[in-house]
Amino acid sequence: MYKLRRVGVGSAFQVMAVLSGLIFAVVGFFAVFLPGIFGIGILSLIAESEPRLPFYSGLGLLGTIIIYLLGIILYAVIGGVVGAIYAAVYNLVAGITGGLRVELKEE
Repeated sequence: MYKLRRVGVGSAFQVMAVLSGLIFAVVGFFAVFLPGIFGIGILSLIAESEPRLPFYSGLGLLGTIIIYLLGIILYAVIGGVVGAIYAAVYNLVAGITGGLRVELKEE
């Protein structure tokens, strides 16, 4: 058995940023992109509510793509920061408890 005593904060940021961005890319495709291009997204509901907000109507394909890409970037940054915080907290706790015990097998 081996003990995982320390996790690199920078590497945790990178891995979690990529994972979070990929997860939003898949989920956001169905939750943001497809509804947005078919006009059934959240912003189209706001545009139809009273009082009218003309700048929300007609977001169209370009607006949907921009919101989708901004969502990927935002989720990647937030996921990276959360991953770095978790890694730092894990390092503190592992210093007290000794860390996770893992079993590795050589192939």
